Amino acid sequence: MAEQTAVDWITESQAQAETGRARRTLQRWRQSGEVRAHQQSRTLTLYEAASLAECAKRHKRRHASTVGRPRTT
Repeated sequence: MAEQTAVDWITESQAQAETGRARRTLQRWRQSGEVRAHQQSRTLTLYEAASLAECAKRHKRRHASTVGRPRTT
């Protein structure tokens, strides 16, 4: 018989804190199938932690270290 591994699920608020992404971004990832998620109820969505981490790594922000406009000196 195959071993079953426990899957860690986190709430949408926890997912936002872990990834630094907006709720709408997480919803887009969920709707496109990029991340595994389960909607418990109308107000509670759970995300699979490993799937979310992998998706966040794929969508790593570019130019995140620069803030504002570039200098013109």
